[in-house]
Amino acid sequence: MLELNPIRCVTLRLLLSHLAVILVDLINPYPIVSQHLIVKDTALSFAQVFDYLLSNEPKIEFNNVIVRYDVKTDREAMDQRWLNKNEPIKRTASPIIVFNKCVFDNRYWFVFRNIDFQQLYVDGCEGTVRFKGCNFTTFRTIASTFQFLRFERCNFNGGFESLRSSFLDDIGFKNCRFVNQDSIYQEISPDGFEEPIGLFRIVSKNTAIEVNIEGCYFDTKTDSMRNKERNFIRLTGSNFTNLKCVSSTINTALDLSGSSVTTSVTFYDNQVNAPFLIDAFSPNPANFRLEWSSISEGKIAAFDVKSQKFYNRFSATTTSDTLSIYWLNILQSCYSTIFKGLRSHNLSMANAAYIEWKNIETANKGLQDWSLQHPRIFFEYYTNRLLRWFCDYGTNYLKALKVSGEVILIFACLYFFIPNRFLDPDVKRIDFFERLTSYLRYFSEHTSLVSIHRQLVESKNVRGSLDEYRQQYEAHKSNIPPYFGFFAKPHNWGRAFWQNIRERIYGRIDQFPAKWVVLSKKERQRAALMFAFVISFAAIVSLLRRFLEALTLSLNVFSTLGFGANPATGIPRYLCVLEGFVGWLLLSLFSVSLISQIIQ
Repeated sequence: MLELNPIRCVTLRLLLSHLAVILVDLINPYPIVSQHLIVKDTALSFAQVFDYLLSNEPKIEFNNVIVRYDVKTDREAMDQRWLNKNEPIKRTASPIIVFNKCVFDNRYWFVFRNIDFQQLYVDGCEGTVRFKGCNFTTFRTIASTFQFLRFERCNFNGGFESLRSSFLDDIGFKNCRFVNQDSIYQEISPDGFEEPIGLFRIVSKNTAIEVNIEGCYFDTKTDSMRNKERNFIRLTGSNFTNLKCVSSTINTALDLSGSSVTTSVTFYDNQVNAPFLIDAFSPNPANFRLEWSSISEGKIAAFDVKSQKFYNRFSATTTSDTLSIYWLNILQSCYSTIFKGLRSHNLSMANAAYIEWKNIETANKGLQDWSLQHPRIFFEYYTNRLLRWFCDYGTNYLKALKVSGEVILIFACLYFFIPNRFLDPDVKRIDFFERLTSYLRYFSEHTSLVSIHRQLVESKNVRGSLDEYRQQYEAHKSNIPPYFGFFAKPHNWGRAFWQNIRERIYGRIDQFPAKWVVLSKKERQRAALMFAFVISFAAIVSLLRRFLEALTLSLNVFSTLGFGANPATGIPRYLCVLEGFVGWLLLSLFSVSLISQIIQ
């Protein structure tokens, strides 16, 4: 019996088909429309399917065809077809290709490589299919069941759509480009759907599927097309087990409205330049891995289909576009979804989302007419502004500490510049003007500078009771127990140390025992220079001491520790009362902020 090669049989059928069309044209004087090729109720090898696809028929339809790998014919045919792997050959398929209720081999993957498709429709098919380096004008799959469907380095110039199809493993896109053109939308699909295919759409309500998008690019040909819903990345009203989008560029709206994800959401390392629509989106908070910076700054939005308008955080900050209660609630629910998802694994991102969420609420309250509303809105608005300024709505306790320190310094500066004595009058301390007076005495009397300084110290009785105790101990130490000598040691060694240093300095510069009027010109210059340094140093020490006293008073008042009677007088006394109230309020907010972060 004569055995024919299956590839030659397909070629022979195609030649006979073209010959029949030519004979009909010769017999019939009126031109007729070329009939499309229908292959049905048969089994084909991979090579046979490729021969049909590349036959240049205007339309090829496969009905109830089983596509399986034939070891004998497909190995040789595939090796010849893809012989040059470094420079793969681009091939052009027939303009319209339809697979209807076909079954693809699950054991051997059917790989379409480097083929230019115009319109490819897959309806009710099963199996495993991969596309590598292919170009599509439009691609649509409906009610199909795949082990997986994957695209790698493919271009979609008219859109991709998957309706009611299920994938046991996943549907994946890697390094693909989706860029739509207006002219493509004028065509009507040959499978009976008058609705044009959009940029990217996956709908699966009955069966939960896994979607993986990696390194892809989504855009439209013109900017005016981006606000049309059909040009969105539409993953709406569907059930997903896993939803992953990484390292992709998104220049048109990503719509996840009404969808749910049971296992995990991964959205990282993406460049998002368009709205992010998540109205009624229900992810699994335990596995919600999203990079907040990619969708922050007003990218989260709600879309009004009737007016073809987006509402985002900027819509709440302009009087010409005040959000209605309806759209405000939708927008806040979107932020609530993001916040709950991020809070489970990244508190800093969750706090950033919460801050943007509260900014929308605050801005919207500020645009309302307070005269027609309850006064509560007025207080809520300014309370929110206070919380935003002080602790980012309770999310940043470190900022609260920073602001508290700034407030303490501001009041300390006020106390510093306003004339006032902060210490108790009973506290004896040599101030700047008393030292300045001692320097005046030095140039007007025949007394050494060290003697004048010791007289000043004795007059203030700075060392007081300690010196008296030491004198009594020296006089009676032979008649008392020896441990009394421990208390006679200079416990205020710090003060004694600086006192000795000051006396040594005075001893060095005490070179002008005569009065100023009898000093020579050179001695006057030396004296003026040396005492200018001494006076400057004394002034710096005095100012530093006053600032530390003002800072101590401010810190004491702010922290509301209490000091009995208020030592400040005049205006600083009222400033102390004001700072005490401010400190009580801010410290209360700080405590709430810190406790909130600890609980979360």
